[in-house]
Amino acid sequence: VLILIFAMILEKMNLMKENFYVLNGRIVCANTGKAINTAFISANRKAVQADENGYFEIQLPKENSSAEIFAVADNYRPIELKKDLTLSTSVTLRLRAVD
Repeated sequence: VLILIFAMILEKMNLMKENFYVLNGRIVCANTGKAINTAFISANRKAVQADENGYFEIQLPKENSSAEIFAVADNYRPIELKKDLTLSTSVTLRLRAVD
């Protein structure tokens, strides 16, 4: 009985994954290529902070096949872009330092 319940839970988790795109990427300084670990990234009203190596991941419902991505960090110019998630769910964001 426990095996059957466990199998049902795993199946439901896999079905849930199929309903989402996982937007993932890295945010770096456009001039140096170094990670910006203080950056905040949002896509379609969901926001996360980059990890210590500049990587991020955002789960987005498949009801939208595109993502409006916005990224901001102290001492950098914010950027905004639109990405077609049916083509790729990975992105590298390059922020330019404020002069």
